Amino acid sequence: MMKFKVQYFLVAILFSFNISFGQVNLVRNPSFEILDTCPWTCAQLKLAEPWFQPNDPQNSGSTDLMSTCSNSIAVGLPWNFSGFQNPRTGNSLVGFATHIWHNDTIDREYLEVRLLDTLKVFKKYCVSFYVSYASLMNWHLPTSALGAYFSNDSLVYYSNNYTTIHVTPQIRNPYNNIISDTVNWVLISGILTATGGEQYMTIGNFWDPPFVNDTCVGTPCGGSYYYIDDVSVVELPEIDAGTGDTICRGDSALLIGSISEVWQGMRFEWMPHGGLDNPDNIQTNASPDSTTTYYLTVSCATCDVACMDSIADSVTVYVIQPSLSIDAGNDISIAPGDSVQLGTPAQAGLTYYWQPATGLDDPNTAQPWASPEQTTTYILTSTFREGSCDFVLHDSVHIGVSVGINELGNNKTVSIYPNPASSTITIESNNKPSGIIITDVLGKIKIKNSLCYPITTIDIGSMVSGVYFVKIINEKGISTGKFVKE
Repeated sequence: MMKFKVQYFLVAILFSFNISFGQVNLVRNPSFEILDTCPWTCAQLKLAEPWFQPNDPQNSGSTDLMSTCSNSIAVGLPWNFSGFQNPRTGNSLVGFATHIWHNDTIDREYLEVRLLDTLKVFKKYCVSFYVSYASLMNWHLPTSALGAYFSNDSLVYYSNNYTTIHVTPQIRNPYNNIISDTVNWVLISGILTATGGEQYMTIGNFWDPPFVNDTCVGTPCGGSYYYIDDVSVVELPEIDAGTGDTICRGDSALLIGSISEVWQGMRFEWMPHGGLDNPDNIQTNASPDSTTTYYLTVSCATCDVACMDSIADSVTVYVIQPSLSIDAGNDISIAPGDSVQLGTPAQAGLTYYWQPATGLDDPNTAQPWASPEQTTTYILTSTFREGSCDFVLHDSVHIGVSVGINELGNNKTVSIYPNPASSTITIESNNKPSGIIITDVLGKIKIKNSLCYPITTIDIGSMVSGVYFVKIINEKGISTGKFVKE
């Protein structure tokens, strides 16, 4: 069924009032569905108004409109004089020769359209169209020479010859991407940054033979002919990841992203996810352990726009690291009644606070003597100021006093890393493990799982900051360790 030209009038009214619906395709009649009448022979692109072929006169041997409504064996669908193909969408498509060899001359066919609106300076546009190679007739020379050129004025020229239009297309199919698929529709797309004022788009082959990449796949190699459908030019929204920030390690920065236009179905994601409380929100808190550049990206499953992955922006969160570190000492086992000195020598500017104070001669010194009556884990907290940052450091040491199971004898066979950690830890055991128990400083079990593999990664992202203790049950007993959750 034909669609009436009154549709163009309605579109013009909508744009005169600057009503924006998002994802506006600036190509009028993009899939060649609105026809003056059904095509009955070749070279009738002008029936899909406002499309036209830029060479004039237009009475023979040029760009072809094809439709299921046609009774012609030349321009019907799916069979036609150049091959077999169904429209990608709708009931019509267009066929054109990127180059035809005629003795010593080379003909070119193009299709051109005036856009709904002129392009805006420095704005980015997603340009896309779909092509499929035609294999009948003498078309045995598939090529990569396909592109789209945008101009302020039409490229119409007057000649009975279909000569090359010598311009440099802003959008081009990659040189090495020879398209020979006769079954599927192949997407050609790219990003155009407008210089401003462009209002015509021309599609075709703009290169002279020495710069055309093609390959002969049959006899004779008479040229290249392609079907084309679903042409699109869409202004892309502008995304802004915000301004960078500098934080002290352990603090957070608010990432405030924004986008100039939100389309229905849009989804936002910050990458990488590390240190973010909600990477799928356009605004999120970032607490990275080290300086990190975050990328704000956009996806849209329901948006028929080929260049969504190009909508992105980045922001860097700079993290000031403390110049000092602390060490509570090595885990050790002692006999009941014995004592051991904890920590390492004091550093200027650091305060020291040990918990619990039970069994310590001085909980506010860098190296107290510990004489616990039972197995105890001591937590060392130190604070210091450096520049504008107030840092809080944590470490712990496990003093075993019990007899029976040697909780420390197998520690050399267990590794926990990274330590400190913010999101995950990896536990590596030389002995075959069967289970793991992670507790906080109060002995409350936070994680209890079975283990099957000597190397296991555990998610600790939901745990609060602090010191945690790990027990690994293996074939030789129990091994213990600890880590700091930042």
